[in-house]
Amino acid sequence: DEVLLGLAFALVGMAVYGGGIELGLSKIGDQVGSNLPVSFAPMENHAGRSIIKGFDKELVNVAVQPDGSTTEFFYYEDHGKIKVAKFDARNFDEIRKLYRYVPVRGPLFGRSPYSMAGILVVMIFAFIMGYSATLAEPSLNALGLTVEDITVGAFKKSLLIQSVGMGVGTGIMLGVAKIVWSIPLFWMLGPLYLLLLVITYLSTEEFVNIGWDSAGVTTGPITVPLVLSMGLGIGTQVGVVEGFGILAMASVCPILSVLGMGLVVNLRRKAFLKEYKPENLELTHEDVAV
Repeated sequence: DEVLLGLAFALVGMAVYGGGIELGLSKIGDQVGSNLPVSFAPMENHAGRSIIKGFDKELVNVAVQPDGSTTEFFYYEDHGKIKVAKFDARNFDEIRKLYRYVPVRGPLFGRSPYSMAGILVVMIFAFIMGYSATLAEPSLNALGLTVEDITVGAFKKSLLIQSVGMGVGTGIMLGVAKIVWSIPLFWMLGPLYLLLLVITYLSTEEFVNIGWDSAGVTTGPITVPLVLSMGLGIGTQVGVVEGFGILAMASVCPILSVLGMGLVVNLRRKAFLKEYKPENLELTHEDVAV
């Protein structure tokens, strides 16, 4: 009876957990990805679009830019405020005299589109989101306990969790940069894996296994839907064909961070053992048994 009851509760818990991921994390990631690009690029706000009836093409004005190019615009009243709206001929139905007005937001940071300030804000936000999602992964907590036991406390659970979290956050940040600047994935992953091979060669077998296994946290039930939805949302807004590749970056960076921290822990452990070797200890009369 207890076994059946346990199975029933497990199934209910898994169903609720799966529903929360589908209805919660995926939606959050999609909304975040769809709205983040407004920090560095102008975006159409389709939620605030409206139809202007009886639109007259003669109301359109022309602005001349320093390079000689022209921009068409018109004045639009929105809730008692006069605004300047850019005229788009694709939104004008000349036969029915209707104009589909879609307000444009952004960029929120910087004076020009794709300014470094706006992109930096997005990358910092992506890092924080990736770092936070990683800390919430249940598998990472279990991995941390196992690593602390294997290393006899040399590699603390908290140190592993922070290392993996920082690595995943950095990887997601680099993945967002890949999408924004349309960098081929090969040029992002190639140098990192070459660096990984070097660090793997320099590391002990103990930390090599821990480091490479730590990448598995990026396939967890919390990180994957959040990161994938965010990447696809950003890719759609900036006009990229696909927004994949973030998870690949989020998988390689925690290996680097854990292996790098493993080298530090190993050096500290060697220094500690060297300091407390018997030949380095000075015995006093009180230490010698009579």
